[in-house]
Order: sequence, then structure tokens, then C-alpha cells
Amino acid sequence: GINAEYGLVGQIAINPANGMELKIIADEYVDMDFGSGAMKCTPAHDFNDFELGKKHNMDMPVCMNQNGTMNKLAGKFEGQDRFEARKDIVEKIKSERNLIKIEEKEQKVGHSERSGAIIEPYLSNQ
Repeated sequence: GINAEYGLVGQIAINPANGMELKIIADEYVDMDFGSGAMKCTPAHDFNDFELGKKHNMDMPVCMNQNGTMNKLAGKFEGQDRFEARKDIVEKIKSERNLIKIEEKEQKVGHSERSGAIIEPYLSNQ
């Protein structure tokens, strides 16, 4: 797996969008046959990641506003629509010469039955 190859568990990665430090963890939840076997974890924006975040005592920052725009945690991408921000973040990583490759992978993303819009989970107090 990714840890055996690179010994990264316990190390720190830097979020390219805002420079925040992210702890690298290992967990049996990660599908080693899907891509590299590594994943990013967004506990405040994904149901499965939320459970993983609780298990590993991770911070749960919310980087999106309720209207789907990016908030101050997104750094220079604040105010952008989430889809626009994702494209611009990829361009930023490319311009910094930190992008190795992009692979198309089918994601298990929820969609609204009525509109077909992507459902973005949002951590909030209820």
C-alpha cells in the first residue's frame, strides 16, 4: 500500500488551496485497488469521511458556504463557486509544477432525484 511504499503515515501534507497542514493517516476504509490507495479526507463534506474523521480525531473544517461558494478557509479561492474553485486549484497546482497526472475515476457522489444536482454534504449544528 501507499504507506509501505512511501512511509508517509504520520507525516504532514500541505493543502494546496490554503496552505493548511494535513496529517497523513492510514485506515482500512481506503480501497487500495482504487487509484493510488491514498485519499484525501474531508470530514465536514462527506458522510464516510465524517466517520473516518471521528475515528482519527481529525479537525472538521467547513470550507464551503451553504450556497456552494468557498469561504475564507479556501484562501484566495474564497467567494468562488465550488466547481470554479476546483478547476482553479488544479491550475494553481499545475503552475507550481506539483501535478504529476490527472486520472478520470468514477466517484460515488449523491445527486438530487428531482434536479440531478450534486448533493454536497454540509456539517452543521442541528
